[in-house]
Amino acid sequence: MHLLASRGFLDDSYNEGTYWAFSQRRPGWDRHMNKIGAWGQLLVFNTDHVLGVNVFTERNRVRRGFFPGTKGYRIFAKPFQPGQDEDAYKKTADTWSVYIPVRVRAMVLAGDRLFVAGPPDVIPEDAPAAAFEDRMGADLWALSAINGETLARFERLASPPVYDGLIAANGALYLCTTDGKVTCFGAP
Repeated sequence: MHLLASRGFLDDSYNEGTYWAFSQRRPGWDRHMNKIGAWGQLLVFNTDHVLGVNVFTERNRVRRGFFPGTKGYRIFAKPFQPGQDEDAYKKTADTWSVYIPVRVRAMVLAGDRLFVAGPPDVIPEDAPAAAFEDRMGADLWALSAINGETLARFERLASPPVYDGLIAANGALYLCTTDGKVTCFGAP
């Protein structure tokens, strides 16, 4: 299976038809996603897991809906089973699934840790679009790739990440932000 994108790996529009897929099939419009092994708005994987984020988790009549500021974004893990037929793989249950109050725009897997970052998933009464307009900074979370447990949280960083703007290398985590900066967490 391969990491594929329905509209390109740089499309950050987060609409219902834009997703990344871990699949043998070319992704396209498939409302029920019934042919894809694993899919999400962002995906990462290693030899043990496929992890991702789902934005559209609830049904709104015939379509999946997006309800910001409610229960958060779904982060999930599925076991990676090389050589398994995709029809069997799509039936494989998630190893774990959690909801976090972060509009995930960046994700990286480093060893047994999953890092996600993005604006907070809130809708303030005085400025309902503030998080969507990047005026509320960002949150950075570290989760266990094994069980989804929250390991650490850094809240209200100055600026949100660019789309897919997290990198892990040489024991450090790098966050590229919309204000044109690169922040290093840890020693390179």
